[in-house]
Amino acid sequence: MSLHLPKHHWGTRGVDAYEKLECIGAGTYGQVYMAKNKQTGEVVAIKKIRSLNEVQGLPVTTIREIKVLKCLNHRNLVELKEVVVSSENDDDDGGLTPLASEFTDKDEALEYCQGSIYLVLEYVEHDLTGLIDRQYPFTDIEIKSIMRQLVEVMHHMHSLDIIHRDIKCSNLLLTKHHLLKVADFGLARSIRGDQLFTNKVVTLWYRPPELLLGATSYDASIDMWSIGCVFAELKFVPEKRKERRLREYLLREVSARKRIFPKGALELIESLLVLDPEQRLTAADSLKSLYFHTRPYAPEDPETITPVVNLPPSHEYQTKKIRREQAKQGLNGSNTNAGARGASGSGIPQRSEETESAKEPKVKSEVKQEPEGSEGPVKKRRKEG
Repeated sequence: MSLHLPKHHWGTRGVDAYEKLECIGAGTYGQVYMAKNKQTGEVVAIKKIRSLNEVQGLPVTTIREIKVLKCLNHRNLVELKEVVVSSENDDDDGGLTPLASEFTDKDEALEYCQGSIYLVLEYVEHDLTGLIDRQYPFTDIEIKSIMRQLVEVMHHMHSLDIIHRDIKCSNLLLTKHHLLKVADFGLARSIRGDQLFTNKVVTLWYRPPELLLGATSYDASIDMWSIGCVFAELKFVPEKRKERRLREYLLREVSARKRIFPKGALELIESLLVLDPEQRLTAADSLKSLYFHTRPYAPEDPETITPVVNLPPSHEYQTKKIRREQAKQGLNGSNTNAGARGASGSGIPQRSEETESAKEPKVKSEVKQEPEGSEGPVKKRRKEG
């Protein structure tokens, strides 16, 4: 499937076509900036890739992300608009001169680049972690809409034998009109054929038990475990996010508080958080669950839900930054419930020091078992149609 972009846009336009506004994300890959197209005024997200040189070339995670976003087309996947570059040895993101060469193939353009590379993505106002940090009061219908969209897009990916391998709340973006967008495809892989993969994928708190036990042969079921964690997190964590071990907290709360679940919700969570990946619910089966077929129904058009209003953009990077600033100022987090519907402000409830310190070492996504270019499902146990 095509991104419907003029071919010469791949790697030939300079990043100076955009005005950088503010940093909204950072990680091992680099930084993400909110930016504005100088010609059209469109607000976008620009992902600056950290490493690009003659020896290493493009990071394999970047190549995978471009490949996946180029071949997939779904309303719930973040859109890759184009790839732009800066000239070699340019440290400043602005005032750069575009490459003069006119390429007709994206691979040729990317191979030529010797400076920084940027992925221009659609800008989305919130991610789920940012909304949770602001204690946004998700309603049952909002949660059901989010979960339905998430399961639908995972069904789409899994039916094409592509797994995400890093489903978590901070990678799930949400527009103010409740349209979900899955982001960050640096760990995504094709799982066609018999191949071993690294188990150092999926952020720790969303990682299924088979990966924790060292499995290198796995399938789409790892994404479904992570979806189960997201579902339970949306339901519980806005009330209390002080637990160091998220899975233990979620499983304990699920057992203790059945009464607050909409019909079919508990059964769906339990079917997703099954220890045995062979018995774990697939995306296709999840869509048939009682939860999605009882009132209140998730609307076909999420925009019919009351929009998220009077709430500033909420991304994990921004809410963490606010918490750090609050800690420096000695704030105790009182009077910071900025997530109340219709409320405004930028205060973030304080998390315990234990939670903030419970960070897993950065995961390396490449191992010798996974040479780039292999197209791998490793004996797919339960292929979805």
